Amino acid sequence: MFDYCLMTSVSIGLQYEGPLGAEPSQPREPEPVAGCGRPAPELDELTVARLTGAARRHASGREPTDAETAAAVTELTETAGGRGDLLAEVAGLLMGFYRHTAEQARAEVAARYCIMAGADPDLIPRWIELGHRRAVAAQRAAGTGPGGCDGPSGVQLNTFRT
Repeated sequence: MFDYCLMTSVSIGLQYEGPLGAEPSQPREPEPVAGCGRPAPELDELTVARLTGAARRHASGREPTDAETAAAVTELTETAGGRGDLLAEVAGLLMGFYRHTAEQARAEVAARYCIMAGADPDLIPRWIELGHRRAVAAQRAAGTGPGGCDGPSGVQLNTFRT
C-alpha cells in the first residue's frame, strides 16, 4: 500500500530545511504536513530511505544493462517526485560512506542511478563528505578502521546486504 502522507509531501514540494552536510545543532519542533500526522522532515527521511533502498537494490556487482538502468532510474524518479535535493543526498552519502571499501563500485552504480534520476549535482559534494564522516564514526564506534582497534571480532562494516 502506498503511503499517502509521503505522496502528499513529495507532491507539494517541501524543501529540506536544515543546513546541508551538517547534523542539526538544536532540535526544533517540525511542522506537520497538512492532513498528515508526520512532520515534513520525517517525510524527507522516509523518502531518503526509500531512495537508498531502491538505488542499492538495483545496483549489482557488474555493469548494468540498459534495461536495468532504465528500471532503476524510473523507480528513483517516481520515488523522488522531483526532489533532486534528496537524490543528491542519497548519491553523496552512498559515495562517501562506501569510499575505499569493497562496496565502492556498487555504491557508485547506485549513486549514478540517482544522478541520472535528477540529483542536484551542486549538493552532492557536501553529502559525500558527510557520508565519509559517518563511515569513519561508524568504524570508530565498532572498533575497526581509523582510530579503532582491529580486534578478532570480525566486524565488517560498509557492505551492502542483499
